[in-house]
Amino acid sequence: MKTALDNYELGKQQEVNADNFSFVIRDRYRFLCPECLESVTMVNGKSSKYFKHHKKTKSSIECDRRVESQGTKSIPERVGLPLFLRKNNDKYMLYMGFRPLSDSLLNQTENEDAYLKIIKKHSNQYQKYYINHQNFSSENIVYKKVEFLDSNNLEIQFNSTHSKAIQSIWSNYIETSITNRGALFQCGNSGGKIIRVGDCISTFKPYLWVKPKLYNITGPTFDNALNFKKVGNFTIEHREFDVYEGRIEIHSSEQSRFERVSRYLQDKLKVFLLDSESTISAVWPPVVRTENGYQSNKPTHMYFIIHSNNAIPKVYLYNNNSAIPYNIIARKIEDSFIGRTFISTIDQIINVDRRVISNGTYLRAKELNHICECKYSENLNVVSETITSSPCTITFVTNTSTDVYFIDINNHISKQKFEDGHITLNIEKKHKYVYILCSNHLIKVFSITNTSYDESLTITQDIVNFFKSSCNTMEVALTPKIVSNMQSLVEKDRRLKDILNLILQKNKIPLKVVRRLEGK
Repeated sequence: MKTALDNYELGKQQEVNADNFSFVIRDRYRFLCPECLESVTMVNGKSSKYFKHHKKTKSSIECDRRVESQGTKSIPERVGLPLFLRKNNDKYMLYMGFRPLSDSLLNQTENEDAYLKIIKKHSNQYQKYYINHQNFSSENIVYKKVEFLDSNNLEIQFNSTHSKAIQSIWSNYIETSITNRGALFQCGNSGGKIIRVGDCISTFKPYLWVKPKLYNITGPTFDNALNFKKVGNFTIEHREFDVYEGRIEIHSSEQSRFERVSRYLQDKLKVFLLDSESTISAVWPPVVRTENGYQSNKPTHMYFIIHSNNAIPKVYLYNNNSAIPYNIIARKIEDSFIGRTFISTIDQIINVDRRVISNGTYLRAKELNHICECKYSENLNVVSETITSSPCTITFVTNTSTDVYFIDINNHISKQKFEDGHITLNIEKKHKYVYILCSNHLIKVFSITNTSYDESLTITQDIVNFFKSSCNTMEVALTPKIVSNMQSLVEKDRRLKDILNLILQKNKIPLKVVRRLEGK
């Protein structure tokens, strides 16, 4: 084979071509196969140099690269269906993540009652899902709970005449080495995606580390380089796993210590530790950052900064789950490398420095998240963006997680978050505006047309109720502003006259009343 992974320097790795070397480097451990991660050797062929696997043994991993080929598998087919660790109400659980299928493909699979099975080999266990719009999506990743694991990979079988197309998007297996040795996951607010065997990780970046119960997470000589603490656990089939959160706090300048930690992670988790992550960061135009990449509102050219461990970055673009990538030219501008690509309505993947990784950047152009369905919401007018009366309850659906901000008559702001896109809002009389945001993008602003609501009536009742309760509380001295506020309320409700006289006689007022007057 012509290409291999080159650990050319401590904390550095790049994919190289044997033809680019002027002489043969005979280092048994420097080069790795990008597919199976076994060590390979550079040799002189009859006409050119190439990389060669060592002699196959019973313990050798099956690898297509033992025979050179151009490759016919998409990235998902090569790396497997990804696992996701999800956090909900401080509880963790493991899920499979199914990427969107096109509406046309879902319509075809629905018509033939197609389904898939997740199979545990040498067992009668399986999970079965019909491939339709109820179980899967054309817009977003769909998560299915993992009900069992296997020391071998889980197999995915498709009962469909469109199996090849589906497999190129989802894959036909799930890599489950987490069962025996654990795995690292990306770390976000609600969890993250698995760091697959063979991928790279970087120092000083947060990760979640899933370990089988009672598995020692650190080595005895790392001097706190693996700075992780336990944050939770979960159970699958009576098998317990602990979840740790933390960072790898070390730099390659500490050569001996970095090498020990790097070899430990490579041996235990089959991942490679680098000083920095090889990825991209979008700079123009404004796009939405998703968990797996970027999304634009419409097809457009996107410019991005390239973060690479190479002197000259290599950027690979895969269109529509293709097996062969395009090379994106990296242009150096001052101290940074800039790339450009066209985001279209088909899925794209950008990998930096290596052709085959599982944590590449996904790109897609589609209409940004919007209100797609209303239920039991006679008071909600989506077209005119008004809510016609309050109090009321409105229910609607968006196609992603949603943040809702309420602004009341006193311009106070409150927030609710809905993870699954199913929104139920209790609109109160004091509310003036409702802001709907999806993926940090403003979708709608609803105004409340019931503007006759007078907040002062609620304040008055709260003050009356407080003095009726006659509870002991901290008191503070009166100020001219407090007296003025109380007098304005007395004009609207004479019940406060006696209360105001009492306050003036004492020249003190309960702190809770002051805070209510100030709207706190």
